[in-house]
Amino acid sequence: MLSNDKIMKTKSIFLCLLAGTLLLGQSGCAVRTKHAHKPPKTMPPGQVKKATGSPSAAPYAPGHRK
Repeated sequence: MLSNDKIMKTKSIFLCLLAGTLLLGQSGCAVRTKHAHKPPKTMPPGQVKKATGSPSAAPYAPGHRK
């Protein structure tokens, strides 16, 4: 006959293996969705001016040409 300690060890090992199997089984069920590709945002003319050290933002503002 099995002792109470052996039964407890067997149960704990079985539960650990069961939990591990469930975790590994669920890790393969990842849901992946495609996101719409967005074009990269351009920096505002003032930020480009600061980054380049230019005295004016006019060369970087395409809609405000004279």
